[in-house]
Amino acid sequence: MKNNDEIPLISKKYSIPSSLYGTAFKVFQKKYVYPRNWIMTVLFLGIAGYYFFCLASDMENIMYWLFAAVCLALTASLWYNPYKLRKNLVKSVENIVDDVYMLDIYETFMTVGMVQEHDTADDVAADDDDDFFAAPQQKIQTTGIPLDSSIRIIEKPDFFIVYIVKSVFYIIPKNAFLPDEILKMQKHFEDKLGKNFFKQK
Repeated sequence: MKNNDEIPLISKKYSIPSSLYGTAFKVFQKKYVYPRNWIMTVLFLGIAGYYFFCLASDMENIMYWLFAAVCLALTASLWYNPYKLRKNLVKSVENIVDDVYMLDIYETFMTVGMVQEHDTADDVAADDDDDFFAAPQQKIQTTGIPLDSSIRIIEKPDFFIVYIVKSVFYIIPKNAFLPDEILKMQKHFEDKLGKNFFKQK
């Protein structure tokens, strides 16, 4: 995907505050999880209502009670599970303070990666030209993301969410970028993604 001679339009290192994960994940859920949940909620409550209506004429029918209870339980799980997932995510990242990421945006794709420092004895010994007392070398493990129909990007006042459909999403905080860089990103995403680039307040 990457042409070694291609110069990125924007290249920047950044960190993600742990508090931003929960906020961004809730935005993601509202956009891509909650709409389906509302449809299923109406369906389950409609079915439950039918069985409650049946119970009005046959209060002793165990199956009516069972089906109504199952529908109510499924409705509750639709909303509890996303909340629990978001809570667990926030808890799992609350101690992450030092992770550094690298973003490179090119004409037709972008790469996101975590910057890792490796300065162990094994790393130094692996290269005879390394200076043992040199500063730790940085290694970046990147993921290529094509700017095409498989991508959705949501822009909020403080961050971008880059969503690879049915796969994973990435958070890009705006506070790491200069105002002109943010404007450049907005225009580039809009040009490449069109209706798949969403601006939200």
